Amino acid sequence: MSDVFDILMVHEDGYSNLLKQLFNESEAFRKNFLEKLFGENRIKSFNDWQFVVRKVIKTGNRRKVVPDILLYSLNEEALAIIEVKVGASEGEKQTLRYYEAEETIKSDLQMKRCTIARYYLTIHGSKPACEKYSILKWKAIGECLDEDVFEQLEENTLLLKVEKQLNTRIISAYLAKVIDLTAIWHETMKPELWRGARNFYDALRTLEIFKNAYLSDYWDQFDAGSNKYLLSANFTPKEHWVGECLESIQENYDKCYEFHFEIKYDPRDLTLTCRLDYHLHPYHSKNDINLLEEPLKGIADRCNKERIDIAKKARKNWKACNKNSVIAFSGRIDDRLMVLMSFSIKIEENSTIKSVLDSIEGKLQIMADFLEENVLKGLKQ
Repeated sequence: MSDVFDILMVHEDGYSNLLKQLFNESEAFRKNFLEKLFGENRIKSFNDWQFVVRKVIKTGNRRKVVPDILLYSLNEEALAIIEVKVGASEGEKQTLRYYEAEETIKSDLQMKRCTIARYYLTIHGSKPACEKYSILKWKAIGECLDEDVFEQLEENTLLLKVEKQLNTRIISAYLAKVIDLTAIWHETMKPELWRGARNFYDALRTLEIFKNAYLSDYWDQFDAGSNKYLLSANFTPKEHWVGECLESIQENYDKCYEFHFEIKYDPRDLTLTCRLDYHLHPYHSKNDINLLEEPLKGIADRCNKERIDIAKKARKNWKACNKNSVIAFSGRIDDRLMVLMSFSIKIEENSTIKSVLDSIEGKLQIMADFLEENVLKGLKQ
């Protein structure tokens, strides 16, 4: 059943503003939230606080940072910087850019010195780009919504109703649940109540090709262009690594290659799309690469050229051997992101989860086998 968040298609800013309303309207929530961020007995006064959403702070050279939440007190000499995510993944090094801009942020807020708490708020505890940021789950927000908060909001019936729906949404995201492969696909893979993305991931994880895979991420992704939510998940089978594990390195582009399956499901038109991608890791746009200093820039450029050359040869082989295949070898080969291969299927309304998985498993294996024979061998030599 849809709630107000689904009906109004609330995005991150809406959730941030709701937290601001709760913070300003309920002393109990304010106390709980501040103690969650700074620790018990750290805050002496819970009244002299400013809660600012999406403040634009100029950092020079026509650049700016826009943190989702700045929560600060001049008297307490304390500042919390919170990046809020509900479904979307982190933008290009957002948390790292906030960390590098902290002195500018403090100056803008007229804070000469202060204790800074940094948080990356997500549904399932995704890892931020900046290691200085602590992981904060929405579950922790739910723990701040106790009976004292409910009582203080009794007179504000509208906020109370929305707050209870938020609490229900948070609780539903963390309920232990074993995926039932006989269940109807489209009834299980709904983005509402924050459970759809986890169900989507759990179902895909049962496929043999993904049982021994690294998980990049899974999320409910709002597509502003089509005005709809997509369920998404990334998997990298371990045999698709070349070199060191990505998590153990930072900028060593020449030591590791990342190949991952990105799978998206559109709950509105029941379309499932599977792609095989690869790109630099850590991910960099063309502009980011141009800003790198040597020798990193040279390494990144060389690795990109190597990927492009191998991908072009692979595409030529694919077209020669698979003229009638439903799997398309992408024409998009550039120095930023490579979508090597992809296919889409329309899911029948009463299809079970198992029948959907059965229909894509063989195609995924074809893509993986072709990758091994036509791309990975060239990189491993």
